[in-house]
This record gives sequence, C-alpha cells and structure tokens, in this order.
Amino acid sequence: MHCFQLECPGQKLRSACGWYVRMYRPHEAREDTVLFPAFRSVVTPQEYSSLGEEFEEKEHQLFGEEGFSGIVEQTAAIERALGIYELNQFKQRVPPAEIRLIDQRIRLYSAKKVYTFERSFP
Repeated sequence: MHCFQLECPGQKLRSACGWYVRMYRPHEAREDTVLFPAFRSVVTPQEYSSLGEEFEEKEHQLFGEEGFSGIVEQTAAIERALGIYELNQFKQRVPPAEIRLIDQRIRLYSAKKVYTFERSFP
C-alpha cells in the first residue's frame, strides 16, 4: 500500500499535529510573557500562595501521592517502550535564518499589542 500526500492517516496526523504546534507556540509565549505576569499583579501574594496550595491538593487527588511527577515518569516509561522517548528523532531542522525571521515577526506582533488588566476585589 502506498502513502500518498493527504491520503495516508499518518500524514493527516502529522499535518494536524504540525498545525496544532504552530497555533500553540504563540499562545504559550503569550501566557508566559503576558498573562501569568499580569495575573500575579492582580492577586495578592497570599491569594497566589493559596491558589498554589489548592492546585497541589487537586493534583494529588487526580494523580495520586506522587502527583504530576509520577505521571511524567509513567509517560516516559510508555514512551521508552514505544521507542518515541527521544524527541530529537522527530525534530524538524529549521535553518537559522528562518528562525530569525519568525522571531522578528513575533516581536513585531507583540509590539503592536497593548495589554491592560484591572484589579478588582469583591
């Protein structure tokens, strides 16, 4: 059986994953550089600490005593068994010039945006 472009389920999955990664990277960057810093500026240190404790409690309810780190190790064991643990085997090599161009576009886009947050308490 031959695998033609867009007819093979593996190709469709690869394409869908590529589009997801393309969408998620800028989203993640905005969370780390805009959203999370702004969130910390609108809650008190005590509220932030309290949220951390609540999240940790929920983590142990969902994932057991070892929490998230236990799930990470289980996932790594499954990936090793399937032969997909080493991510470098899947990494697409992007030329440095292309990386610089993408970085410039992200910076230009970010410079045009103005983010404002208001602090309100009941």
